[in-house]
Amino acid sequence: MPEQNSVQTIQKISKVWSSKRESQIAVRIHYQVHVEGGCKIYKLAQVEELD
Repeated sequence: MPEQNSVQTIQKISKVWSSKRESQIAVRIHYQVHVEGGCKIYKLAQVEELD
């Protein structure tokens, strides 16, 4: 029976450095994770800046 690959969507909030603004910016990162051939594959879905 073939292995089913489920896709999991995850959100993380982080701060990243902006060299243009010379400060840190809070962002929410949405990404998907699934396993293919025993390897985890990460796919960036969306990045949004938080105020």
